[in-house]
Amino acid sequence: MLKLTEDSWGNIHYGDITEADPLKATEAKIIEGDIFSTYSVTNKTVEIKELLCPIALKDVRTLRCLGLNYEK
Repeated sequence: MLKLTEDSWGNIHYGDITEADPLKATEAKIIEGDIFSTYSVTNKTVEIKELLCPIALKDVRTLRCLGLNYEK
């Protein structure tokens, strides 16, 4: 799943790509609905103009991450 803009108007969507590397993807299938509960992946494909941060601060108050890039 990724968040993207699809056109020069700046419409923002969540999308699903089939490409293994999201940075190389050029198009995505639109995801409709609430990504935190009920959603569906449509067959509508759009060109990816810009990749965006997938989760906005207003959607998640606390974001915790665990990385393996620290020394033990």
